[in-house]
Amino acid sequence: MNGLRDAAVVLPAAAAVVVTVLSCTGLLVIGDPLARVHLITPLTSLAGPLFGIALAVSLGPGPAAATVVLIFGVLALTGPAVTSELARLQPGVPAELAAELAGGSAGAVGTGGDVAPDEVGS
Repeated sequence: MNGLRDAAVVLPAAAAVVVTVLSCTGLLVIGDPLARVHLITPLTSLAGPLFGIALAVSLGPGPAAATVVLIFGVLALTGPAVTSELARLQPGVPAELAAELAGGSAGAVGTGGDVAPDEVGS
């Protein structure tokens, strides 16, 4: 590999390691489970794609690099939505906050926001 290609591999990988270490440190420090769920988002939307870029550059053009880009692209696009759903389904999350996280109207947790809290179980 040449110097420019080495830098194109090392810089995104180093940035991904920094994001990962910061997120993991936050997980150790923060005690609130709902707040901890939000620390997963940088891993899926920043660190994962940065590792994917580093891996794709190191592999060079070809089907293997295309597969890496596809996998990490799907991770970057779906990671924040999965994190939002995990936060919404946390036990003890008020219905209003769950609806705000889901982007819908206030409803019972785990119902997709379409059932009022007093209607659950009836």
